[in-house]
Amino acid sequence: VLPSRYEASPNSTITLDGCDSYDPDPGDEITYAWDLDWDGNFGEPGEPTECDAEFTVGDVGTFYFPCLKVTDSFGEYDIECTTVGVPANATPVCDADGPYVAECEGSTTSIVVNGEMSEDLDEGDTITFEWSNIDCLGAYFDDPTSATPLLTVDSTGPCSLVCTVSLTVTDNHNASSDPCDATVMIEDTTAPLITSLNADDLVQAINVPVNFSVEFSDDCGAPHMATWDFGDGTPPVVTDPATSPTSAGHAYAAQGIYSATVTIEDSCRN
Repeated sequence: VLPSRYEASPNSTITLDGCDSYDPDPGDEITYAWDLDWDGNFGEPGEPTECDAEFTVGDVGTFYFPCLKVTDSFGEYDIECTTVGVPANATPVCDADGPYVAECEGSTTSIVVNGEMSEDLDEGDTITFEWSNIDCLGAYFDDPTSATPLLTVDSTGPCSLVCTVSLTVTDNHNASSDPCDATVMIEDTTAPLITSLNADDLVQAINVPVNFSVEFSDDCGAPHMATWDFGDGTPPVVTDPATSPTSAGHAYAAQGIYSATVTIEDSCRN
C-alpha cells in the first residue's frame, strides 16, 4: 500500500512509506523491494528492501514514479506505484506597504520602509529584496537589499513632498515578482520656534527708534516671514524673507507702555 501522490520541496529528500502493506493470509510474511528509478527492476543495488525508502527529488516542475513490490512466502506479489511531484515554482508576491508619512527633519529626511509583508507561497522558499527610487528627489537607501531599509530623501523642496519608491522580490529559483510601489510623503507641520526676543532699550524717548531683534529656529519651511506688531496701533511691519536673527526698528509717537510682538511664519504657513 502506497499513498497515491507525494509533493516535495525542490532538491529535498522525502520518505516513501509502504509500511501499511500486508498479507491477508494469517502468519504469512512479506518482503519489500523498491524500484526508485522506475526501470521495472526491483531491489537493485542501492534500492531499499525495507517498507520505507528515502527518495531525493530535483528542482521544480519534475515528477517521479517510484514503485514498491511486496512478495509473500509463496512467491505471490503485488506492485503499487506512486507519483512524486515537485510543484512548479510560484512567483513571489511583493508588498511595499505604505503610504509612508514623515515630518520634515531639515535638508534631508529619513524614514524606514518595510517590505516584510512580501511572501512566497512555496514552502521553504526564501526571498531577497531590491528597493529602487522612482521619483523621490535625491533619495537613497542605506541598504536596498534589506527588507526594511532606511530611505533618505532630499526635503529642501516643497512643503508637502510626495514621491514613489518601488520594491521587487526574488525567490531562490530566480523568479521575481512584479514591482510594487509605495507612496512617500514628507510634510512640514511644525511651526518655527522663537528662542529669543529683545529690545535695545526698554525705556526710550518719544520719536526715538527702538531696535527689536528676534532669533528663531526651524528645521524646514524656509524662507520665513517676520510680522512685527509694535502695540501702538500702527500697521504691522513685515520682514520677508526673514532669517534668524532678524530685526526691526520703531519710534513711538506718544508716551505709554507698549507690548511689541513678533510672529514668525514659514513658507508652509506654520
